[in-house]
Amino acid sequence: MTLFNQGNVTYATGRLLSLVSKPLVLLAVNNFYASDSAPLLAAVFLFSAICLAFSGVDAHRAYYLEQFSSSLSKKIGLFFYKYVASVVVLSISFSLIFAILFSVKSGLSFLSIMVFVFIISEKLADECLRYRIYDQKFSDWGRLSINRALLQCGLIGLSIIIMETSTVTPLVFCLALGNFITFGRGIPLAAYRVISWRGIRRKRFLPNVLKTLWNLKLLWCLAALAAVFANLDRILIYLFESKELGLFYIIVAGTSLI
Repeated sequence: MTLFNQGNVTYATGRLLSLVSKPLVLLAVNNFYASDSAPLLAAVFLFSAICLAFSGVDAHRAYYLEQFSSSLSKKIGLFFYKYVASVVVLSISFSLIFAILFSVKSGLSFLSIMVFVFIISEKLADECLRYRIYDQKFSDWGRLSINRALLQCGLIGLSIIIMETSTVTPLVFCLALGNFITFGRGIPLAAYRVISWRGIRRKRFLPNVLKTLWNLKLLWCLAALAAVFANLDRILIYLFESKELGLFYIIVAGTSLI
């Protein structure tokens, strides 16, 4: 196997685009939009990154150990049920909390709704991409990342042409829509059954979720602390000098690529 085969190149290209797509969008907004647009969009990215860390507790680990083991056990369905239920509860709960926190600071209700939708879409993308990594399908990981980046850029360009507006809300909507289109097709039908009304009404739905999350409380605390400390500089800028957050985010993203 050569280093520059198609799979490796696809994965490397997807990895690169996943790193530069958001900073490039933010850079364009900083240069061509109103002065308050870049800080708002950077705040959306900041809230999304922290929320993903808070909701990224290893609820997937038990299921993945069964899914990718040499022999599947008869309990694989139960592990899958707990995994999907836990992810859905965590995602919706923390997305709602962080969207409310965003609205408290920004005071923009409709953009706060878009923040909630965007974080949910980012969580969907995160789970789908993680599965590809565990499944060692790196070329699929790269292909999906490339498709997402290109689709999001295309949707943003189209929205600018059609709407002729310089507000951040359509950009966030386009980013979320790109995630849903790219990764929505990869959701298995069994996941829809778990989150269906019949699945939620099961007697053990909430107890299973709470028990799973309680068993992961230490990992959750570590993930929350790591997210706060990793983004501490941006959090402080957002709280005390929010107008500079857009430029600061671009600088941090640029230096992280070096």
